[in-house]
Amino acid sequence: MAAFRAKLRHLRNLGVPPIARPGSGRQVAYQQSDVYRILVALELEILGFTPKTAASAALGVASFWLPEAEKAAKNGKPFQLRSYPKFSLRQNLSDGLSWTSKPSFPKDAHRLISIDIAKSIRAVDDWLEKLAANKS
Repeated sequence: MAAFRAKLRHLRNLGVPPIARPGSGRQVAYQQSDVYRILVALELEILGFTPKTAASAALGVASFWLPEAEKAAKNGKPFQLRSYPKFSLRQNLSDGLSWTSKPSFPKDAHRLISIDIAKSIRAVDDWLEKLAANKS
């Protein structure tokens, strides 16, 4: 748990989620979209992205497709976050990063890293609902 908290603190220092810092000892109120941005950054880190690249993607590109991913999650449909990694480990893993609602393996790709981000959002929503039910 300590390592996870440290990871969240590091993402927060990188600006994920993009909320004001209330000061020492004060609680932070997160919106659902903030939780999803954290989720995206964590998922990208699992894929091998550096925290800085994951944070940048969660703050930048995610702004455009996150509402679509949320809609897909609510409708039980897939919404993939994909990357086409280069052969060399020195290449930036974010090269070829894309988002799609049509899961498939592109004909021109021989290697694909993929996460169904809509499924991840549904899992987070289920967890938040259980947490809220336990507090009642």
